[in-house]
Amino acid sequence: MFKVFAKVEDFGLNTKFIDIYKRVSKSTDRLLLVKKDFRFVNVDETLKEDSMLEFFTIKDKKARKAYENTVVFLFNIAFSKTMNTFYPDFKTNIMENVDVFKKLDKLSSTKIDSRKLSENSARFYNSSYVEFSTGNGLYISIDKKIKITKEFVTALKENMQEIINSKKKIVEIKEEATWCLEFFKASGMKDREILFKYKGNSNESLYILEDFVGYFLGGVILDLESIYAFDLMEYKDGFIILIPHYTKPDELPHFKPTDKIFDRLMKDTLWGQKLNMSDIGSLNECITLGNSTELLLMAEATMEKNIGDIAQEIAKRDKVKLVMIAGPSSSGKTTFSYRLSSQLLANGFVPHPVAVDNYFKDRVDTPKDEQGNYDFESLKAIDVEKLNEDIARLLEGESVQMPRFNFKTGQREQGEILKLGKEDILVIEGIHCLNDELLYKLPKEFKYKIYISALTQLNIDANNRINTTDGRLLRRMVRDSENRGINATSTLEMWNSVRKGEDENIFPYQESADVVFNSALIYELAILKPYAQNLLYSVLQESKEYDEAKRLLDFLDYFLVIPSENVLRNSILREFIGGSIFNV
Repeated sequence: MFKVFAKVEDFGLNTKFIDIYKRVSKSTDRLLLVKKDFRFVNVDETLKEDSMLEFFTIKDKKARKAYENTVVFLFNIAFSKTMNTFYPDFKTNIMENVDVFKKLDKLSSTKIDSRKLSENSARFYNSSYVEFSTGNGLYISIDKKIKITKEFVTALKENMQEIINSKKKIVEIKEEATWCLEFFKASGMKDREILFKYKGNSNESLYILEDFVGYFLGGVILDLESIYAFDLMEYKDGFIILIPHYTKPDELPHFKPTDKIFDRLMKDTLWGQKLNMSDIGSLNECITLGNSTELLLMAEATMEKNIGDIAQEIAKRDKVKLVMIAGPSSSGKTTFSYRLSSQLLANGFVPHPVAVDNYFKDRVDTPKDEQGNYDFESLKAIDVEKLNEDIARLLEGESVQMPRFNFKTGQREQGEILKLGKEDILVIEGIHCLNDELLYKLPKEFKYKIYISALTQLNIDANNRINTTDGRLLRRMVRDSENRGINATSTLEMWNSVRKGEDENIFPYQESADVVFNSALIYELAILKPYAQNLLYSVLQESKEYDEAKRLLDFLDYFLVIPSENVLRNSILREFIGGSIFNV
């Protein structure tokens, strides 16, 4: 994203914004969004007066989200058309009360036919559901009554492309939240009805295309001509949508299934559905009914059972002596390792923690990245040979002087002496624990590898997913402030670098894990909200991190609050908000 103050005298009256972009930008990336004086407009609108313009491409997070939303919107419309062809008698959920729609038309700030929009938008609303990202695609589940055939997929893709080729514009309208509530209620969109029940009095953006209405957090691309690439394919019981990646904006990525992650997410999603807890509205209903404590205890009990199941699985494998835990930032690895150790004790083991960080090379031997900064996340920053030697000696029954890394001096020091007994087991935590190159000298059967991440099973509504990365970012932000004295601006500033390290050192190895553990708690965002809000409000408007802070504030605005004192002291969430029994 970059800004330019466009003067009429410099560019000429009625110059298109896209032409201004081509003249001032050195980038060859396609223009997706234009913000004129703090309002998004069509890229082919023209300069009428001196204006502050902001240009966004696929490399900008805001534009990528809007691009994804637009493709989902196109999918919804095309899905409706395809269903009309293949399933013309499919059940609808439209309210037949004409008076309701007359009332809506009178209350509307724009001239729209609310009934027509309702009928088109809602007919198949509950037949498809945007679930989560998997691999490098977006997974959409489908009503089990619908049989996905090759012909259905082909027709669906053709219908999507036909809408794009029409070069139509998506129209943005703004309505009061109360109007949106009544509209979604009349349309049978139960999840959105409940969502807006707790939204407060605000103006909301709705998007209209071909007599369909969409609601998308993060907005859409108003010019369909800007949707230059997408793909759709059958996967599991639904579809995968692919859009260009910011690293290679001119091509579509090849879909790389992550079946273990998918299975974990799907299992937890189904668990949420059984609890009638699939979206934010359901969570807010639970809170207002006074049932949040029961939900909290149930979520924690389920997590403890999952940890216990992992411990039992380890116990079944006679040769396992190394439990290796890896996951991205703010997954709760430390608390998880403590709780797993407790469960291992209950299964007859004597666990010993080993932190890979204690095997950092001395600072003078640490590799540097392309900017000349120490690259602590590189495997080359670890004394792999020393680690392999020590672990091998421990498994042979020898006593080993374990190292302890002094982060102040940048040097390894002598730590405790460790000797393993028959029932002893090592619990090793580090970002490289899923990489076979870390303990390359040790047999595979000695290792049990665990991938841990916060994979939220909660969505905003049927069309708007919650990015699992956002949950981890909010965790990180709160912990940085509570434990490390780091403000929200700094956390947001370093997040891209953190994610880059994860992309290089963690995610490529996640499918090699023996088990995937989901550390996300279905209630946690209602706990984190007041902590994160206070921090995000401190991000200054002139900061380049302001837009991201505003996006997160808008997201948190959907949630009601659960008091943090109800959180159990051994909860993974305590690692971030404080008060953990493990002193982490």
